[in-house]
Amino acid sequence: MGLENTGEGAIRDLLTRQFPGEEFHLMNNLTLPCSDGTTQIDHVLLSRYGVFVIETKHYTGWIFANADSAKWTQVIYQVRNQFQNPIRQNFKHVQVVRRLLDFVPNEHIHSLVVFTGDAEFKTPKPDGVFSPLGLVSHLHGFAEEVLTVDQLHTAVGRLECARRLISGKTDTEHQPESVSPGARMLGLVCFVGSCPFNLTAWEMTSPNSMALDRRNRELVGDLFGLACNCPTPQPRGQAIFMDP
Repeated sequence: MGLENTGEGAIRDLLTRQFPGEEFHLMNNLTLPCSDGTTQIDHVLLSRYGVFVIETKHYTGWIFANADSAKWTQVIYQVRNQFQNPIRQNFKHVQVVRRLLDFVPNEHIHSLVVFTGDAEFKTPKPDGVFSPLGLVSHLHGFAEEVLTVDQLHTAVGRLECARRLISGKTDTEHQPESVSPGARMLGLVCFVGSCPFNLTAWEMTSPNSMALDRRNRELVGDLFGLACNCPTPQPRGQAIFMDP
């Protein structure tokens, strides 16, 4: 896992407890490619009920906030410090996720900001900004299924592939390991032609010597075929397993 602050760790633990099971997939400290390099997202909660891009701020003192301002202000004992408007900050994160998950309607990819610590808002709290308990309550309010199981798996696969390109590792909660420990990372491998995301793929040391159950094969298929968004995506489970 990459570096996380106290607030990010608290929200990770909270979401893990509150949203267990196979219908939820929590990804933390997610570094993804964007037009000007990379961007780091604190949490993405993927579910049948939507995709939630979450920015966590851990602050004390008084907070003065305006949704339309470029900067917000923190005051501690009359010392004023400005910080980037986290709503604007998370807007970029949402745009990156929407580009990668282009099959998910924009209205089902949500931007949420959560403040941990004992900070107190001295101005009205902007829409989309929550306390930890408020965040949980808000998420539980999404009861309509808007993604199929296959779409959910595909969304997880696409974000994992894009992340692997940057970091070479994963931090997915509620998701079994996609491949057995004997797998190792290669550079570029795609099914057909070039992959627009230049995604990384898995090479199995030997398809015959490794016990891959059906679920693992399906997950690997997600990462290769559906996730890569290549010109001719392969059906799930049709990943290429190459001998070294």
